[in-house]
Amino acid sequence: MSSPSLKEAIAQKRAEEEILRNPLYSSTEQVSALFVETSGGEIWLLPWNHFIFGHHQEAGERERLVLTFVANEVVLSGFNLGALIPEVANLRLERLRAAPGKYLKSLGKELFIEQIQAYKSPVKSREV
Repeated sequence: MSSPSLKEAIAQKRAEEEILRNPLYSSTEQVSALFVETSGGEIWLLPWNHFIFGHHQEAGERERLVLTFVANEVVLSGFNLGALIPEVANLRLERLRAAPGKYLKSLGKELFIEQIQAYKSPVKSREV
């Protein structure tokens, strides 16, 4: 039996590391779209080349992170959401989903996405 190629070994290592990562989000070096699973169960695929800006703010004990795209907006609420800022700033964020509320007690200092909402931005008519 031959040993795996370097490419296969790297792919296997990355797959193993993915299991250990946070189940609420994932990121990679080259991402073309953000996969969002909202708290209501909707799936949104948003291309990063349509990303306009993000806004992070504290809202009492919780935090809020708003990601604005050309025609859509994604609103996250939870704890320690600032950990996502470098991933967003470098367009590496690949996947987002909220955790069931029953896991909130085991939070600690880790990132916890309590709720995700996605909206279509209102299209403003252009004056001619």
